[in-house]
Amino acid sequence: MGGTTGGMPMTSDGATSGMPFDPAEIDSPAAFADLLTEARLRAGMSIRDVSRRTEVPVSTLGGYFGGRHLPPPNRPEALRELLAAIRVPEKDHDRWLAALRRAAKGRRTPAPTVSTPYPGLRPYGTDDAATFFGRERATADLTRLVHRARTESDTPLVVVTGASGSGKSSLLRAGLAPALTGWHVVVLEVGDDPAGSLDRIPDPAEDAVGLCLVVDQAERLWSTTDAMGRAEFLERLTAWARPTSAAAPPDDAPPRPTRPRVAVIGLRADFYAQAAEHETLRTALQTSHYIVAPLTATELAEVIVEPAKLAGATVSPDLVAVIVEECMASSGGGASFLPHLAHCLSRMWTKRRGGELTLAMYRDCGGLRTVMRESAESAWQTLSEDRRPLARRLLLAMVQIDPELPTTSRAIALDPLSPGERDILAAFTEARVVTVSEDSASLSHETLIAAWPRLREWIEEDHERLTLVRSLEREAGEWSSSGRDEDLLLRGSRLVAFEDLAESGQTYIGATESEFLAASRVVADRAEQARRRRERQTTALLVAASVLALAAIVAVIGYVTANRNLGLERDAAASRQLAVLASQAGESNQSAGIGLALSALRTADTLEARSALISTSLLGEVTRFAGPVGHRVVATSPDGTVMAVAGADRSILLYDASGEALTEMGSVAAPGGDGDIVFALEFSPDGRTLASGGTGGVVRLVDVSDPRAPAAGPEVGTDGTVYALAWSGGSDLLAGTQNPNVLRWRHEGDTLTPLAPLPTESAVLALATRSSTVAAGDEGGVVTLWTVDGNDATETARASIGAGGIPAVAIEDSGDLLVGGRDRILRRIPVGEDLGEATELLRFGSWVNAIATTEGFVAAGSSDSTVRVLRSADDTTGSELPFAAPVTAVRPLAQSRLAVSLTNGETHVVDLSRARVFPGPGNVFTTRYSADGERLLVVPGTVNRASVYDTSVPGEPSLLTTIEGDDEAGFHGVGAISPDGGLVVVARRDGVVLGFDLTGAGEPRRVFSLPVSDQMPEQLAFSPSGGYFVVGGDDQQVHVVSLVGGEAVVEASLDGPDNYVLGVAIAPDDSTIAAASLDGSLHRWARSDEGWEAIAPIEVGSQLLTVAFHPDGDLLAASGTDRIVRVWDVRDPGAPELLEELAGPDNEVYQLGYSREGELAAASLDQTVTTWSSTGSGADVSHVKEFVLRPGSGALFAVDWRPGGDELVAGGVDGAVHIWDTDLAQIRDQVCGGGGDLLGPDEWERLVGGLEFRPPCG
Repeated sequence: MGGTTGGMPMTSDGATSGMPFDPAEIDSPAAFADLLTEARLRAGMSIRDVSRRTEVPVSTLGGYFGGRHLPPPNRPEALRELLAAIRVPEKDHDRWLAALRRAAKGRRTPAPTVSTPYPGLRPYGTDDAATFFGRERATADLTRLVHRARTESDTPLVVVTGASGSGKSSLLRAGLAPALTGWHVVVLEVGDDPAGSLDRIPDPAEDAVGLCLVVDQAERLWSTTDAMGRAEFLERLTAWARPTSAAAPPDDAPPRPTRPRVAVIGLRADFYAQAAEHETLRTALQTSHYIVAPLTATELAEVIVEPAKLAGATVSPDLVAVIVEECMASSGGGASFLPHLAHCLSRMWTKRRGGELTLAMYRDCGGLRTVMRESAESAWQTLSEDRRPLARRLLLAMVQIDPELPTTSRAIALDPLSPGERDILAAFTEARVVTVSEDSASLSHETLIAAWPRLREWIEEDHERLTLVRSLEREAGEWSSSGRDEDLLLRGSRLVAFEDLAESGQTYIGATESEFLAASRVVADRAEQARRRRERQTTALLVAASVLALAAIVAVIGYVTANRNLGLERDAAASRQLAVLASQAGESNQSAGIGLALSALRTADTLEARSALISTSLLGEVTRFAGPVGHRVVATSPDGTVMAVAGADRSILLYDASGEALTEMGSVAAPGGDGDIVFALEFSPDGRTLASGGTGGVVRLVDVSDPRAPAAGPEVGTDGTVYALAWSGGSDLLAGTQNPNVLRWRHEGDTLTPLAPLPTESAVLALATRSSTVAAGDEGGVVTLWTVDGNDATETARASIGAGGIPAVAIEDSGDLLVGGRDRILRRIPVGEDLGEATELLRFGSWVNAIATTEGFVAAGSSDSTVRVLRSADDTTGSELPFAAPVTAVRPLAQSRLAVSLTNGETHVVDLSRARVFPGPGNVFTTRYSADGERLLVVPGTVNRASVYDTSVPGEPSLLTTIEGDDEAGFHGVGAISPDGGLVVVARRDGVVLGFDLTGAGEPRRVFSLPVSDQMPEQLAFSPSGGYFVVGGDDQQVHVVSLVGGEAVVEASLDGPDNYVLGVAIAPDDSTIAAASLDGSLHRWARSDEGWEAIAPIEVGSQLLTVAFHPDGDLLAASGTDRIVRVWDVRDPGAPELLEELAGPDNEVYQLGYSREGELAAASLDQTVTTWSSTGSGADVSHVKEFVLRPGSGALFAVDWRPGGDELVAGGVDGAVHIWDTDLAQIRDQVCGGGGDLLGPDEWERLVGGLEFRPPCG
């Protein structure tokens, strides 16, 4: 049914259609306001209506619609929210955003050519809002927090914390202040008279919506202000912020303004503890605290690119890639490096020639290394001579020395530092050389180690002493983590050596190390005293030798036993700790998660370790190949049996991928010179030649006909950085570079003959070929297609995708295009005579950098550090694979594997055939295997469709067929599959049960539609013989449906329950039916010659939701709302005996299931599956908890074991079907047999620390 608003047509979702004029024509604030007002009027909305929808003040919106000011251009989400509120279709939002940017340019005075859009070392100010990018999300979040504090807090104070150099001041000044449109915002820096500065706050304008006082660099209240001055300032600030109603003014005082007030305090993170000592600040830290997080890779790219774009210039993509990699490798993900980055970019801007900042300019300016070196040296020169030795000691303490590994940075604790050491630390923190967090300090970037000659000299001079210190730290860490076991203390000459080291004063010794030395000395002195006593008592001891010998034997036995037990306890504790770290790491870095889980299991066989290994392997086994830190790119041969890897280390490595384990075969030099990075690799169609290119502007061919002896071939120079390579027609090589046009050469023998280039409008970022078709994606967001015939090429299609740049393209077997954009979207574009309308397939958190198509799958990788997999058959999302860094390339390998390269120097191989997560058709209420385990039924609760999967190959489910429900009454999650897998029964909401025959070759055939009840069924269960099934539901009955001659007949309707029946089960011999009811009883019926006879119910006393028989039929398990799983011995049906009450789940247990081997699984609303193994039989049975698995983010409703195997399936609210392999030995063998280096000592130290490295595979 149609509708209108303001006389204009609406779409079905209420959005207005059509436009009075094109946003592309907007070039001024007035024109933008006119268009915005027209859209609002067409939606039939007042400004107050819009305010209610967006929670933006009316006065602010009035400014937008009246043309007094614009929505902030650097916060696109604000305009999107406003457009959604006035029903502008989402597909038009990008055009509006472009119009907003033009309007914003139209109101600005063009900057002089000598000015810079980058602030250098100073923070952004309130006048820099137009060039403040990368913090849109933080600005929006902080603005919401301020508004919430204004309305919900008695004393509206907001505290903003972050590490030094994280951008707190810039966020407050250039982000928050301009975002509080209509407010009177005052920025106050703490000075010599902080309390007095509150008297000098200027009066607000009459039309100000509210007053916001920003107190920046509040840490100075502790560093430069005495306790009395600090207390006075905080008390007066609290009184200033408190609403008028909190304290009435004196009668003779002028009335206080009624407009709201909020104070926002910017504080360095390492002053958190001091701030928490003040009651009001402590409350604000608990209720209104905002932490400035490190920038993501995408946000960092915006910081680099967008200011230049606003000033009419561009930044080359290779420069962006290099800077992002360098910054993301720094402490805190680049947070403390921002001032250096801004300073470096400002230098480049002032020295630029032309309208582009390039990688060459970056290197000419020295890059971040030069800026860092100068900052460090400047801070050093400010120190007096007597303080420099202390500074040297502190800085060296932040360096990690290992004889077998590169030197890296590390953090030191703040607690042990003296006031003098903290003062020195402050000087380097101010220079952004050191990053200080709440409780630790570290170098702001490892680049400093190589970039600052002074620090390098110190490391060389003190290398032996530093190595000794690190040895002390490792031993002290083991002692501390073991519960301070005296057996691990130092003795003899080693103790004396370490004491001499500590007493020298030349090296920083931490608190744990000092305690370790002190404890070692106490034990050593005690041992020495005991030795002297023994000498004096020699005679007495000889007299009682026989007695003491016997006592000694007993003591030794007790000592050995006690230490063995202590060792076991220590290992179990370490295993549990590693398991927790594995689960945490696995959320963002799957290989690290699996590696830590394996290490945990090797340390001790604990519940936590077993659970972590099964959980982290859910997405498929991963093999990691570590490389030097920096950009990495991967390519695979057409048959998927050879993998090539290159990056920033001047070499190309080749791996044999024909078997399960990858092995390195050969290597060859990469193109370019020192410092150049390989961005592109591509095998020729016959797999005999490998092309490579990158920042050096050279394309080099490598003969890989024998991968064990690769040979460098011809090379050719290009006009800039090479971003993409492809082959066409077998021997034609194509290249995309930082300049427009696709370059082409004919490869014949040892020569590359130039061909006519294919024209594009801007730099080519991505290439793809299939047959005679060539596709290119460029920096301007345009995709172009050509048909190539020998030397000739004809452009067949060109379209602007509006993606802000296209880093990835691929051509499917159908000829359709897959396009990955910088707008974070993966699209499919139909290709006919022209390009069709794009369809969004996936939306990522950052740029889509890579696409791979392989049999049955499409995989895409992103700068958000994930690879997501689509099933080609239906575009449903398969696995989402997390990695530790942005993804640069994704390529298919043999045996259903993917090769994935990252910006941190790593390459991963993922076995997609072992990925065990796939989407159900909706939130899942039923998962049931056929008796042979070859078919799996999945029934959702909200979608009118059931799905059947082929599970004949363990770990590789594939969609077999779908069953569509009726229009009149849909499915609601209740179904079952017959033991032979040939019949599926599904219940409708109206009590009708439908049967579908799956034995034919075609679509499922409906064979019956049986009204069973007039109320909703809750669960179905097939008898093991397949001769009947039962239905339990809201009519408080259990209905027995016989299957005779292909027909379904209600054989009996069994009474007994006094409330809904939510769970039903049938004994293995078909003789007994059990039902779990909300009446708190477990009801049973036994088959007899006369039919079904009721057995006395088992009274439980809590509402029951599920019931299951043990495979031998002797045991019956049930659970429900009280979270306890109870197990009864039912061999004597009339006298059931309660054997065990199993605890574990933290919420209601919705489904129980036994495996054929007697393992019990429970799916719970607490989002977990808990499993128990069972031993013994009858009254001697015992259940032991085996695993606790948390697969997703929602309650679980369904669980089942695959018959005859170790696989466990579960489903629930998150709509995914999760299939775990619970064979720990098989997981270990598959992971450890894949080659690579799953988890190395360096990553162990970063993730774990304190524990000795325990290799995952041993």
